[in-house]
Amino acid sequence: RTLGSADYDGVAAKHASDLADAGSRAYGTAFANEAPFNLTNVFDKWAQKFGSYRGPIPDAVNTEIRGFMTTGANGGPPVTLEGFMFARQGLGDAIEVAKKDRPNLARELTKLYNDLTGEVARTNPAWKAANDIWRDGKAAQEAMEAGSRMSTRLNASSRQNLAEFAAAQADGAKALA
Repeated sequence: RTLGSADYDGVAAKHASDLADAGSRAYGTAFANEAPFNLTNVFDKWAQKFGSYRGPIPDAVNTEIRGFMTTGANGGPPVTLEGFMFARQGLGDAIEVAKKDRPNLARELTKLYNDLTGEVARTNPAWKAANDIWRDGKAAQEAMEAGSRMSTRLNASSRQNLAEFAAAQADGAKALA
C-alpha cells in the first residue's frame, strides 16, 4: 500500500474495465474480419508425431486431438473463431490438469495448443492482436492480484523495510525537485 495506490480496488476495477473495453474492440475487429482457417495440417503433423505410438503420453495426446477435432458444429474440427476459442479453452483446461501430476503430457499439449493458436493467428492477424491484448492484460491482472495477496502476508519486519524504502523514495523525489 505504501508504494502503490491506496485505492487498490479502484485501480484493479479500472484495469479490468480497460481490459474488457480493449478486448471487446479488438475481438470485434477479429470477428468482423474472420478469415477461414484449416487446422488439418496441424492435426496431420501431430498424427505423424504420435499416431503410431502407444503409451500414456501418446494416448492422452491423441485423445485430446480427437476431442479437439470433433468440437466443430458438424462434428468436425472448429471452422469459426468462436468454435476454435471454445475448443482451445478445453485444451487449455486439459493442460492445467496435466500440470499437476503429468508435466510431460502438459508440455506436449502446450506445444499442440501453440501450434493450433499459431495457425489461426497466421490466417487472422486481427484475432492474434486481440489474443495478445487479452493475454498481456490478463498477465497484468494476475500480477496485481499476486501483489495484493503478498501485501496481506507482510510481517512487522517487512512493513518496516517497506516504510524505510518509501521514506527513501520520498527523500529522493524531494532531492530531484
